[in-house]
Amino acid sequence: MTTARILIVEDESLSSELVRKILSGMGYDVCAVATNGSEAVEKAVALSPDLILMDIQLRGEMTGVEAAENILRITDLPIVYLTAFADNATIDSAKLTQPYGYIQKPINAGELRSTIEIALYRYKMEQQLKERERSFSTLADNLPGILYRQQIVGGQVDFFNGMVDIITGYGCKELPPGKLCSLGGLIVAEDREKVLDTVKQAVAADLPFQIEYRIRHKNGQIRYVSEHGRAICDKAGTPIHVDGMIFDITDRKQTEEKLMTAYRALEERNTFFQSIINNIESGILVTDLNLRIDLANPYSGHLFNKTGEGVVGRYLYEICPEIHERIAGGFDSGEIAINTSSDDQMVIGYSRFSLKGDDGMIVGNIINFKDLSKILAIRNEMQQKNRLSAMGEMIAGVAHEMRNPLFGMTAVGQIFDMELQLNPAQKQLLDSFQSEARRLNTLVEDLLECTRELRIRRRKVHLGNVIEASVKATEMFAGENKITISIDCSTQDLWIWGDADKLVEILVHLLKNAIDATVPGGAVCLAVMADNRSVRINVIDEGCGISEEFAEKIFDVFYTTKKNGAGIGLAISRNIAVAHGGSLTACNNRDCGATFTVTLPMRENRP
Repeated sequence: MTTARILIVEDESLSSELVRKILSGMGYDVCAVATNGSEAVEKAVALSPDLILMDIQLRGEMTGVEAAENILRITDLPIVYLTAFADNATIDSAKLTQPYGYIQKPINAGELRSTIEIALYRYKMEQQLKERERSFSTLADNLPGILYRQQIVGGQVDFFNGMVDIITGYGCKELPPGKLCSLGGLIVAEDREKVLDTVKQAVAADLPFQIEYRIRHKNGQIRYVSEHGRAICDKAGTPIHVDGMIFDITDRKQTEEKLMTAYRALEERNTFFQSIINNIESGILVTDLNLRIDLANPYSGHLFNKTGEGVVGRYLYEICPEIHERIAGGFDSGEIAINTSSDDQMVIGYSRFSLKGDDGMIVGNIINFKDLSKILAIRNEMQQKNRLSAMGEMIAGVAHEMRNPLFGMTAVGQIFDMELQLNPAQKQLLDSFQSEARRLNTLVEDLLECTRELRIRRRKVHLGNVIEASVKATEMFAGENKITISIDCSTQDLWIWGDADKLVEILVHLLKNAIDATVPGGAVCLAVMADNRSVRINVIDEGCGISEEFAEKIFDVFYTTKKNGAGIGLAISRNIAVAHGGSLTACNNRDCGATFTVTLPMRENRP
């Protein structure tokens, strides 16, 4: 424990010596003795003792009180007064120096010791308190926000740190008054009610509060602040003031707004890209390097009869082993047939691209694919049309070249018949010649009919009359082959737009072919179905059906399976159906035979 150093100020030598001996006996260190006020001030400043024992009544120009005043102007050393007697005026002036005690003369050792110890302890406590106040003041001035204390009754602000000027632009005394909010006068009008309600509710519930609002800076700018505080109560539990802090969050708010704007833009962009991926009419798979699927668009799931969740996370070989095998084999694109869930085959085209990361390294694969079934059908149709077009040009040329010789041959036959006297055998031979020439001429006309553009005379046609005329035209041929023709027509009064003669020609061709294909004793059915858009006429036979090998060729010119057929009837029939804006197709029945279907539009539909 450090011995306290004491300065004695006493103008009587006997008294000062007595005090020194008493203090030394108590263990204190008497660092000096001063006999007048000037000497006391000089030694106090020079020696900086722990305590000064000052006689109030000093002889000379300066009293003890005046000496104490001069000392306290320079330092804050604790002073204890020694006094034998003093008038009220002296005592009152001594009080102004805030002494740490009074000791009456004659001096009592016990009283002297207790007074000195109390004075030293009090001085120590006050120094610690001052240090804490300095620390608090330093901390408050260096906080990043406004520190305040505001009285609840009256709204008076007891304390503001220096940040109030930086955040608001106003000095402490310039701030407009507020109610239950230290910056109430600066809050923008739209936020005031919200702030006051929040603070009032928190004070009433004795809870801390935190609220963000806007204030108007002295320069007119709008600033965002965040206030945190809580009401402090007295011993009775009554709220007396609010302590809190206010932080400037303008930069944070502006950053948040920029981030939110960027986030919305990113979300819109992601939504845009997601919409493209979801609605694009082709499959997209994104995989890792091991061909494990990380992303699949709805088209992919639909193609493989799975949901998107059912594709993601699985390996490509589980979803489509055919594509996996090709990619694993180093083929990044191509067309391939795959098996579907319905045991059918589908032709798809695919392409694989490398997925690269930000560093340019390959991190996965992007696989794009599409069902090519419709494209292949169009491609085959175009090839067939090109083939038929080339064939048509050749046929037209051959037919035109044949017409002149045929005309000459029939003319010669007619001359022979008119000018020569032929015996019966020769007459029969010439009639046979003329018959074959006429048949050949009909064939040439049919060939030309296949190649030239059909001229359809459209008018409103009763379909029942067309069917009746077609059946009547083939009744004799059916009877010769012992075939029964039945009609299944759910709509009796059905009208369509078309060329009645051409439509009869189609049905006659189809009925004759069906009769030829059906064994004697069998039946041919003509069934009609219709809806608001089209009418379908099915000619159904009980023959051996259509060979898959020749299914694509039966509508080609000159292709026939009949011994005596020319292969022109179906080609002409299809041309007539197409000229009406319809179609002619064929398929095998489930049990036996085949069905040829003529589809015609219900309303006028010019191709």
